[in-house]
Amino acid sequence: MTTPVSNAAAKSSNKRLMIILLITVALTIWTALQEEDDIDDLHVARPLSTPRVTPMEINATSQLNDQALNEVRPHAGDDFLIPWQKLKREPLSGKTHDLFKLHSWIVIPPIKKVKLPPPPPPTAPPAPFQYVGKLENSPKGTQVFLMLNGKLYTVVKGEK
Repeated sequence: MTTPVSNAAAKSSNKRLMIILLITVALTIWTALQEEDDIDDLHVARPLSTPRVTPMEINATSQLNDQALNEVRPHAGDDFLIPWQKLKREPLSGKTHDLFKLHSWIVIPPIKKVKLPPPPPPTAPPAPFQYVGKLENSPKGTQVFLMLNGKLYTVVKGEK
C-alpha cells in the first residue's frame, strides 16, 4: 500500500522547482545579452607537427624534380611526411579480375586411392553339354547321358 503525500511536502517540492526554473531562465537571458566580442580574442592553434610552408616555397618546390624536392622540403627529417615518390601508381596490367565471380562453400573431399581387390581364381569355362542323367550298373559301367543341340549322347568313363 502507498501512503498519500502530505500537502506540505508537495508545496515545498513545487517551490524548489520554481526557484530552479527562475534561475535557469535568468542565466539564459544573461548569456543572450552578453557581447560576442569575447569570441574574437580566441586563437586557433595549429598542431606542432604541421610544417609551416610559405607560398614561395611551394612554387619553388613544384618546379624541382623528386630528388631536389626532398632536399628543399622543410622539416624533411620528420616522420609524418609522406614519400610522394613511392605513391606513384603503376600502369594497370591487361589482367582483369572478375568482381562477380561465383563462390561456393562446398568442400570437395580429396580423392582417395582405392585398392582393387585381387582377381578371382580362374574357373573352367562352362561345358557345352547339358547333363540329363546317368545309368549305373550297366554292362559298360556307369553311363552318363548328355544333350547338345537336341542330340542325346551317352558317355562312359574313358571315352572321348
